[in-house]
Amino acid sequence: MRQRFGGSTSTDPMSATFSPNGRLVAYTRTERGKTTVCVEPFPATTAPYCLPQSKGDSAKHPRWSADGARLYIDPRIGDFESLRVVTSPALTLDSREAVKHHLFRLAPPGERTPYDVTAMSGKILGLTTPGENGYDSKSLMLNKISMVTGWFEDLKQKLNR
Repeated sequence: MRQRFGGSTSTDPMSATFSPNGRLVAYTRTERGKTTVCVEPFPATTAPYCLPQSKGDSAKHPRWSADGARLYIDPRIGDFESLRVVTSPALTLDSREAVKHHLFRLAPPGERTPYDVTAMSGKILGLTTPGENGYDSKSLMLNKISMVTGWFEDLKQKLNR
């Protein structure tokens, strides 16, 4: 199934995200089995700028830094990077840097983006599973969050017995 964004199409979900100022949108595009990240103005005024693909790259899951000056991506299994976003004189992504010591899980193309960046502090939030790293979509589905509500009332009742 093909998905469309402006003039772009993708065979996998596009993981689109707006820049903090709402003037740019970054998304994942998969064509003929090749995946990369593209950025374009919003509303669209020019062709998108897509990261050139190098050997082993499969850039996906873009997320903006809090100030909109950098874009975080998952470029390949086990790696996490950030790119500087340049808007003038032309839209480009450069200064590719590894983000070291990330402990959260990453995901293959087409999977939900497993991390986000907080708007205020720019801290990265991500899903982590002790003792695991890399891609494993089956174990992604096994992760769960348990919420306990009303525990204080239950505790008070037990103490009053």
